[in-house]
Amino acid sequence: MNTFPQASAPVKAEPRPFRPLLSAPQASYWHDETGRLCVLLSGRRATDAYELIPLSTDIGGVAFRWFKRGGESYDVLANGSESSCSCKGWAYTGGCKHIQTTFELLELGVLSAAPDSAAGECDDAA
Repeated sequence: MNTFPQASAPVKAEPRPFRPLLSAPQASYWHDETGRLCVLLSGRRATDAYELIPLSTDIGGVAFRWFKRGGESYDVLANGSESSCSCKGWAYTGGCKHIQTTFELLELGVLSAAPDSAAGECDDAA
């Protein structure tokens, strides 16, 4: 008797709606001896130190690379509803501590666009 398993219906991948973080991470920041911005994020589970470097972007907004102590890095684009991050949290939920903290640091005036990015050129023209 030859029986073949029935093919299951294809799974449709639907984008997950944005979920804000349950508790905002506590962020503290300082500049190291080379002048780079360092951020310490304390959350419910862990405390992580990052070094932020502005990246050039031609698509608008501002971009930063978050270097985590220990080797990992995440690229963050802060561009309103087009914002994104390369971390697993962003891929899973559409929200993450890197994006949230980037927006907070931008509002405080701690971060600015890279000089050769599209956002930097717009700021100079104004």
